[in-house]
Order: sequence, then C-alpha cells, then structure tokens
Amino acid sequence: LEPVPEIDRAQLGTLLNMLEVLHPEEADYNDHIMDVHDAAKAAFNDEAAEQPALDEHASNVHQALVSLLGEPADRVTDALKSLVYKGDHTSLEGTTTESAAAFSSALENARTVLEQENPAQEDLENAYLTLQSAMNGLQDRPETDRKALEDLIEKAEGINESLCTADSVKALNTALEEAKAVYNNEAADQQMIDDAAKALEQAFNSLEEVKNPDPGKEPGKDPEPGKEPGKEPGKEPGKKPADKEPAKKPATAASLHVSGLLAAAAASLGFAVLTRKKKED
Repeated sequence: LEPVPEIDRAQLGTLLNMLEVLHPEEADYNDHIMDVHDAAKAAFNDEAAEQPALDEHASNVHQALVSLLGEPADRVTDALKSLVYKGDHTSLEGTTTESAAAFSSALENARTVLEQENPAQEDLENAYLTLQSAMNGLQDRPETDRKALEDLIEKAEGINESLCTADSVKALNTALEEAKAVYNNEAADQQMIDDAAKALEQAFNSLEEVKNPDPGKEPGKDPEPGKEPGKEPGKEPGKKPADKEPAKKPATAASLHVSGLLAAAAASLGFAVLTRKKKED
C-alpha cells in the first residue's frame, strides 16, 4: 500500500483569509470574485479534496486578489496594517518556542515593509502571506507531566561510570541523550515523554558492575610486597605437609600386668623343655 500523501491547505487558507479581509462594499468585488471565494472555501473545508484541486483554487483566489488590489497598493497596505495590528495583540503565552519565533520574525518583517516609503506591491503581498501563515501556524504547548523523566535524568547523571562496564554505560548515555532531547522539546507529547522515561529506566536497570579480574585479590586491596595472592608464608602451593609417625600410646597398669604374665609363662615353658631334655640324656 502506498502512503497517503499529506494535504497542504495552508496556502489556500491564507489567501482566503486575505480575500475575506479585503471584502469592501465596492463594485470591483464582483460576482466572479464571490464565486471564486465560495468555491475555494468549499474546497478548503472538503476533507476529501486532493492537493491539485486545492492548488488550483489557491491560484484562482490569488488572481482575484490581484484584480482587486489594482495598481495602487493602498488596499493591500491597509490589509497588512490590519494584520500587523492583530499580530501585536496576539498572545504568545503557552505557544511553542519554534512557532512563536516564526510568528515574531514574520511580524517584524511586516513592520519593516510598512515602514518603507513606497513598498512594492509584491513585498506587501509576501509580507501579508508570511505573517498570516505564521499566525495560523502558532502551536500551543501540550500540557505534560515531565517530573518522572526529570528525576530519571538526574539519577542517570549521578552514576559512577568507573564501576560499570563500558557497554552498559554506553547504552545508558545513548538513552540519556535521547531523554534530554525529548525533555527539552516543548512540542513533545505525553507519549513521547513516557517512552523516553521507559527507555532510560531500562538502560539504567541494565547497568552491569565491573567484575573483579583477580579472584585471589580483594577489591581495592593490593597484596603485601613479596607475597603472592592466595599463598601462605613458608608454604609452597600444591604441596602437602610430610606425613608424621603416629604417636605412641603411654603404658598403663593393665598393659604392664599382661606383659608380666606372658613373660613368666614363656620362662616356665622354657624350663620344662630344658628338664625333659636332660632326662633323655
């Protein structure tokens, strides 16, 4: 599906407004001009109107203005003065900075043209069209709640980047810059602000701490001079201590008594064998 082209009605609207301002009770504002005005007005209000038709009506209205203004430029001058007066009494409070700046610039330009001794009709027309377009383009600042985004920005700016991995810090800073741009954009609506806050919060929660690269070393503590991490003084790594002989048990009264009986029995047996041998001899 092809995207639907945007319809620009600004030029036709400005020309219609100018024609309506120049609506004198005079013979030269004839039926033809009225017909041009009515047809252009109907096309301007028709949501289904296509751009070529709108452009054609804009051209017709422009020709009607030219026929009305004639050679002296008194009428367009009066129309521009009237529009400047209206601009001077237009409040810019609550409007976006960009649209207010465009309006102020157009208003100043119109004043400059009017201050000229013999301004050209083309300059008067351009000044009028530019000012009217800027006046129509004034935009109100949307009412939004930026407190949550402001708090997140302050929180993200306060982290210690040295404690986090480079990739996670980079992702946070990207989200932080985007959040600041949205926060400073007066025309940002609530959805844009909420989306920026959500992205920044997600990046903040995804921060990764730097892991200790040396497991044998306590974070922030250097080993003692001449001592390797994880090694005890006087002990070689991987070597077990030499096996020790089992300790002898101390002799008790019962063990001494048994030993004596065994010795006596051995002596008696030896004496009996010796006596038997002598008899045989």
